[in-house]
Amino acid sequence: MNSLQYTDSTFKQLFAEIDPEIANTFTVEQLEAIKKGLASRARTRHSLDIRVSVPIPGLKFYLVLLAGS
Repeated sequence: MNSLQYTDSTFKQLFAEIDPEIANTFTVEQLEAIKKGLASRARTRHSLDIRVSVPIPGLKFYLVLLAGS
């Protein structure tokens, strides 16, 4: 990743999925724009936040129940 390194776990997860040869082609401006885009999607806290994975062989399902003001 060029010269920028971020400690944000979402940012690290995103770049873990990208081929290093491609990730190294991003400019500083592109990395900043990606970071800004990810930050705008940051989770807000909910008074009720239940997340459950449903183990079904061959399928990936999860159930999310959120409630709040």
